[in-house]
Amino acid sequence: PPTRQVPSIQEFAIRNGILRLIHTAPPPAQKMTLDWEAIQLSIIDVESEGSARIHLSAQIPDPQSSSALTLKGTMTLLEKDDTSSLKEFSGFPAVEVQGQVEISQFHLGRLVQFLRGHALEAPIQTQANFQGTFSFTVQKEQDLLDFQSFQVALDEWSFAGQGSIANVLHKSPWLKVSGSTQPIAIERLPDLIPDDWLPTEFHTFLRDHQIAGTMALQKGSIGGPLDGNGSWEAKGVVALEGGQYLPAPGQPLITKVGATVIFAPS
Repeated sequence: PPTRQVPSIQEFAIRNGILRLIHTAPPPAQKMTLDWEAIQLSIIDVESEGSARIHLSAQIPDPQSSSALTLKGTMTLLEKDDTSSLKEFSGFPAVEVQGQVEISQFHLGRLVQFLRGHALEAPIQTQANFQGTFSFTVQKEQDLLDFQSFQVALDEWSFAGQGSIANVLHKSPWLKVSGSTQPIAIERLPDLIPDDWLPTEFHTFLRDHQIAGTMALQKGSIGGPLDGNGSWEAKGVVALEGGQYLPAPGQPLITKVGATVIFAPS
């Protein structure tokens, strides 16, 4: 019988590409875009067996400091035994990508503006930096983005840990993250984190009770569905040092507060 040989491709490349992300939301929100430019993608040694090398770089231009993305790793075509029918998955083969990714000087205000669907009244100056080691497995009925380790920093505050997102390309996506943070002044949190990422009661509580001090998440985890179908669960240990607290107006201010707070699902 005749035999077929899958052609070997030494390199697949995209040079100076542009990726435009579009977020459309119901009125009064506006259609917002987020553009990645200067995309350089190369996939080297693409064969039916073995691993291909991947290198990706891109940036979001900015007059002061551009945001940059870099990804290096390998892509492996999974064995046919791992999936019953590759053709049924929209013609896309089952693959696993492993490597390191880094995002530097990402302007958090741009992301918030993109997700909200309107320009920000007060600009958010926080810059985010991210780096991690990951694997991304795509199969017919499931996919998994797993970060064996990562670190994300919002200006001087950083979080290090592990995390995974399941079924990004399928139904019922799920997020799970665990790790710890560096100490930070409590009063700095509202400046670093966008308003709608924190409950309104949090800002009110800090102001009314003159909360101050240094806090750190010693260890913690959070997980839940990304499609809104289900509840989220969080647990961890938070340490507080050098704190102050005003119980009620007219009462003495309590200072030099130190505590360890343990929170867990009820």
